[in-house]
Amino acid sequence: MKYLILFLLSLLLISCSPRKSEILQSQSEDKELKIQVWGEQAFLFEPWKVFVATDYGLEKDTVSTELHADVVDASNVQFVWEGNRTCVVNLKHQDGEISQVPIRYRR
Repeated sequence: MKYLILFLLSLLLISCSPRKSEILQSQSEDKELKIQVWGEQAFLFEPWKVFVATDYGLEKDTVSTELHADVVDASNVQFVWEGNRTCVVNLKHQDGEISQVPIRYRR
């Protein structure tokens, strides 16, 4: 019983500590548009809050969305470039569903 209580307390402490994923980066072929993706998770059993930040010259922007997954890494984040100013960031959830974050800049 004592070990069960210790186990449950340690599980509670672990699940309450916030986590931050690695920063994933990609850039256009001409290196003018840069994109960074990372996630933050307040509690272990909550979805990740994923941030997508763009840097295009003087224009910088960040949007966020939720991702239901164990981790945020290269296994479930994909950058699909469609030219130097257009990219779609695909986020793959645990159930296989794909969320898309479209990015497009005009000169």
